[in-house]
Amino acid sequence: MSYKGIPSFELKYTLNGHTKPINGLAISADRSLLLSGADDASLIVWSLENGQQTQKITVPFHGPIGAVVWTPVQDDAPAGAFAFGCAAGSIYTYIQSHAGSANFDFASLNTANVGAVESLAFDPYHRRLASIGAGCLNIYDMDINGQLKLLKSTPKRPFIPRSVAFFDRGKNVLVCFLESHEITAYEIDPWSMKWSHQLPTRIGNASLSIDERTLTVSNLKDGIDTYSLPPRQPLRSFRHPISSNVPLSVCSTQDGALMLAGSDDGSPRLFDLRLGSLTQTLPHSHVGGLVQAVTAYSHNGYYLLATGASDIRSITDIKVWAESKADQPVQVQSKRAFLSFTAWQVIVVLLASIAMQMLASQILALPVLTSSSPVAEVKMAVSKAVAASKSVSVSNAVARYIPFHD
Repeated sequence: MSYKGIPSFELKYTLNGHTKPINGLAISADRSLLLSGADDASLIVWSLENGQQTQKITVPFHGPIGAVVWTPVQDDAPAGAFAFGCAAGSIYTYIQSHAGSANFDFASLNTANVGAVESLAFDPYHRRLASIGAGCLNIYDMDINGQLKLLKSTPKRPFIPRSVAFFDRGKNVLVCFLESHEITAYEIDPWSMKWSHQLPTRIGNASLSIDERTLTVSNLKDGIDTYSLPPRQPLRSFRHPISSNVPLSVCSTQDGALMLAGSDDGSPRLFDLRLGSLTQTLPHSHVGGLVQAVTAYSHNGYYLLATGASDIRSITDIKVWAESKADQPVQVQSKRAFLSFTAWQVIVVLLASIAMQMLASQILALPVLTSSSPVAEVKMAVSKAVAASKSVSVSNAVARYIPFHD
């Protein structure tokens, strides 16, 4: 898409269904559905067509849900399956009941590790699922029925992994660690470490752009930094106040134009990645409210954002933001459109006026009558004047008063 500036956003829906802080959000590739996972051990599927809840899955014996991801195992079903990870180290997978349905059936349950699942990522090229937690990275093969088979598991490290992402069309995967500042990349087949780099700051959360050119990092210090791959020094920094030392989610839209960041002051921030500037703050909750979960979507110039409250002191709702109606293009009528009825009335009046003026001028130009039959001469003169008026080109007459433009 051509770059025409960043739109402003307004509230589209407020979604209420969770009773505890929200940890993860994900919009389906066809923008029809939204997933949300929370500390109340429930996952909710929402319709983005009407803002209604379509399904709620509760897993109280597996603890809070910390990560959600769409896993479209078939090209013609972008919202055909999903997975979510729990505090007990469990990973659930669900598949669509039938084509086009907003309800999903249980597919599988797997234990990834002994600690909480921190993040999930899906590779549609090879149908692989990556999970991180308890210092480990696990890679699974997923079949079209949502069944998982462990492909690779890394040794446990004494650091908290915060984010995971596939890149290079699923051939590689990277993991970001909180305390060690490290980002490590692995080649999957054959398995090997590709590179490892240490950032100057901690990594509260990270997100890889859809074109795999930019890694966005919430640095738990003074804002957000962006890096190329492999990461070395920041390409650009986005500063904003931080009052609470908590990890904030970051994400970018598919077109690479926008970056959305969580907030500890109740208002997530929207940045223009191309200009490097803050474009808007989204008033989600009260001042000082924690909004950790965010996600963003874009396709063919259409944008959609979602933010989730994570503060136990406030209502744990989800807000969906759409492009402001004031920013939407106005349809302009073509210059070659048909003239309205009123315009035709004006034209008829003008033509009649022109004809009368020409008739009058012909009459005034008549010579003095000398014939013994004056009435006959008058009739003949009037006939000539009328004939002359009829010879006037209508299109030329109109053109004098209403010029046409191509």
